[in-house]
Amino acid sequence: MTTVPLDLPFKGERDYLHGTDLIEALLSHFHSGGPLQFQIHRMMTRAVEAGVVRSGADFGDCAAKGKFGDRLVGVWETNRAVARRVEYDENAAIQGAVYVDNRCLTKRNPKYTFVEQLVALNKKVLCERFPEVGGWVFVGLELDAYPALWNQIAVEYSQRLGKLLFRSHVLVDGELIGEVRFAPSGTQEN
Repeated sequence: MTTVPLDLPFKGERDYLHGTDLIEALLSHFHSGGPLQFQIHRMMTRAVEAGVVRSGADFGDCAAKGKFGDRLVGVWETNRAVARRVEYDENAAIQGAVYVDNRCLTKRNPKYTFVEQLVALNKKVLCERFPEVGGWVFVGLELDAYPALWNQIAVEYSQRLGKLLFRSHVLVDGELIGEVRFAPSGTQEN
């Protein structure tokens, strides 16, 4: 299997790679359209590389994995340090977002990617719905297709699975296109 190094920075004050950057990098390298399934197994604190695998058995000890169209893709940490850090204001991605009854929506902000806005929006929903939990981490995403053009995104909390997994519906311009999954911070392997 051939792997591709992904040059991802730490975002803001985080000491782990942000899932939004990981998805954007994987989309640019491996996605040619169609459905997207992605899950993060553990926080990544070192530089990563990704590659297409032939079957689920080939994932081995991956830090994240997914299906991008018809391609199975694994992500592995390397022994290299993350080389850079960028400023990041997650709240600015959803400035003006409205939360009502387990649902939060916002208009497209061209300074941020779709997945950056989606993740920030879902974090807001979960913080409003479960203020006692504290912090949250993005752990998974399933979409019918990754939207190229859109005007409005909404996230609606849908289900808690045990103590460690929280699912929310993703709606783009009023149409359900998938779900996003989060876990309380501190519950992933390190």
